[in-house]
Amino acid sequence: MKFLLSMLLLIFFETAEGNSILLKPADAVYSGEGYEITKANPFFGKESNLVLRRSNLTAAYNFSADPAGEYLIRLYVRTGSSDADKGNMVSRYEVALNGNHLVFTLDKTDFSARADKFDVILGWIKSAPVKLLRGQNKLTVKSLIPHISIREIEIKSAAEIAAVAESGNLLENGLFTAGFNEKGIARGWIDDSAWAPVTVVYSEDKNGPQGKSAQKISCTSFRGGAVQFAQTAVPIEENKSYAISLWMKGDIASAVEIQVRRSLAPYHTYIYKRFVIGSEWKQYSFSDLAFASDPQARLIIKFISAGTLCLADLVYKELTEAPAGKASLPAVFKPQAGKIPASYFGNHMHRLFMDHQWFKVPVGTWRLHDSHTSWPWLEKSRGE
Repeated sequence: MKFLLSMLLLIFFETAEGNSILLKPADAVYSGEGYEITKANPFFGKESNLVLRRSNLTAAYNFSADPAGEYLIRLYVRTGSSDADKGNMVSRYEVALNGNHLVFTLDKTDFSARADKFDVILGWIKSAPVKLLRGQNKLTVKSLIPHISIREIEIKSAAEIAAVAESGNLLENGLFTAGFNEKGIARGWIDDSAWAPVTVVYSEDKNGPQGKSAQKISCTSFRGGAVQFAQTAVPIEENKSYAISLWMKGDIASAVEIQVRRSLAPYHTYIYKRFVIGSEWKQYSFSDLAFASDPQARLIIKFISAGTLCLADLVYKELTEAPAGKASLPAVFKPQAGKIPASYFGNHMHRLFMDHQWFKVPVGTWRLHDSHTSWPWLEKSRGE
């Protein structure tokens, strides 16, 4: 039987120019039945998830805007993808603002459908700029098919969007001005360490450079793998040059590696750089030429020890000229004369703990990348 669920508490959001309004599943009033608010997989960096199990269910969000003006509305959604059509992310929701129907387009996908990995599409859809009234506004989202979900809704002023576009920063919330979620992770970012035997605590550090907000990452237990702080759906194009800069400080035994790599296996790394950091804030930067294109790449900041790392002012930009000493020309290799050593003939077997057979041909080296193997397991004592 259909019923109307009215929440006793409505949360009204105030925003100043340049700030975002963030709406979550618990902030809505629902009409219809067949929905559930669940904890989302932390791998995707979202804290709660509205699962719309039936069609024609409406979620109504009441919020307050100040000042009035042009804003952009983005929905972070999850939808089935049997036909792998990203356009379905748009067509499966009906959204209205103050009673007026809104047209949405695809913004970016964090994960696309893959037969052997994912059967969903996860990412953002966005509206054209809309006028918000000063004071109370009402946004309604209606499900047109069952088994879809909404992670969160973000409303940003046009002025803020223009400022980000003008800066050229390809990262979302790279300066950490859009706030942090309940787990202390900056919005737009994720903890990508769930696969490793590590314990990581995230929090906001309000004492960043020039008094800005910073991301604090504390690894309290490290037994292998890596601590990885990441952002998905980061674009990179072949033969284009990119620069990455950020402020860092910390107390960790390992170097810090910044990389842009493929999100799914095989994990090709397109550009990267390692830095040894100190206990005081310092700006680090590098630039490189991309050897491949990937609109769904992942930017990762990683380290491999216990300790604390603080980050601020992350900027990832496309350069108009190649970095010094680099040119977008194909490499020329000269074959080695004579017999090639056996050590050059290696192999990599992923997930060896599963039901795999050992190599049937001799190999010179065995690569243990992404195998949950730590060096101390191989070399118990130095030189042995």
